[in-house]
Amino acid sequence: MKQRGVALLAILLVVAIVTVLAVGIAHSNMVRLGLTERRQESAQAWHIWQAGVEWSRDILRQDARRNSYDYPGEFWARGIRDYPAEDGKLSGIMIEQQGLFNLNNLAPHGQTSEPDVAVFRRLLTRLGLDPALADTLTDWLDSDHVARPGGSEDATYIAIQPPYRAANRAMNHLTELYWVKGYDAAIVDRLRPYVTVLPAPTPINVNSASKVLLEALLPDLDGSQTDRLWNTLQTEPCADMICVQRLLPSGVSSNGVAMAVASQYFLLRLSVTYGATRADGEALLARVGGMPSVVWRARGLSQRLDIKNPLGQAELTGGV
Repeated sequence: MKQRGVALLAILLVVAIVTVLAVGIAHSNMVRLGLTERRQESAQAWHIWQAGVEWSRDILRQDARRNSYDYPGEFWARGIRDYPAEDGKLSGIMIEQQGLFNLNNLAPHGQTSEPDVAVFRRLLTRLGLDPALADTLTDWLDSDHVARPGGSEDATYIAIQPPYRAANRAMNHLTELYWVKGYDAAIVDRLRPYVTVLPAPTPINVNSASKVLLEALLPDLDGSQTDRLWNTLQTEPCADMICVQRLLPSGVSSNGVAMAVASQYFLLRLSVTYGATRADGEALLARVGGMPSVVWRARGLSQRLDIKNPLGQAELTGGV
């Protein structure tokens, strides 16, 4: 009787072990299947994201064929929200970058541009920030090792733990500001709507510049004159620089800082939802010559998508 009891217990133990193993294998297979499905969804989401980049490049190419100036009221600036794309949804917007102050203009090709430094100092002041931040950034960018009054060169950064040196070259991305003396997250966030980092010196597009940047660019205008200029450009953008000069009072100039009415650089922000997966990313597009090129791509969004007036389905299917 005892032998039968032992045998029964042994059988029950074997059954329990087999059951546990079977459940474990089934669970493992389900996990692997879920991971495979997620990987497939992720791959498809990024495929749609890349298609969005190519679509945006073509939109900019067609825009250049229509006219030779750029302003925020154009088709490309509207953005899209939850546009159906290959069983996923695509949202995104293009932001013209030359209506912002290009920080690399402070020291093009390693040489300080004092007119641009003056504009940046005025911009900082209007934003309630320390104008000396213009000097620390200029020292970070210029090729010499001589500190400006209020600036910082290698000696400042070598004293930090861990030590490093001033870049003494152009920046590639706005996040590099965190390495520069005096710049922290709050300051970078305050600056972000008004500045950019582009791979070459660029003029400021007055058609898309903010009122604050116009004030910094054209300090000889009083408040009412700046308001009038900005309001005019919002409703009647200039097609050429002759138009801009006509809008400015006699004797008023940008004091050596280049202005324009067109742009070559556009920041694309795209977000794709596919199944349970989301793909967010940004790309800097350069429209130089024919088809715009991609300067860089980066995963993630530096700011949330702000699409105030998205294009409708009829507008999109009607073509650009």
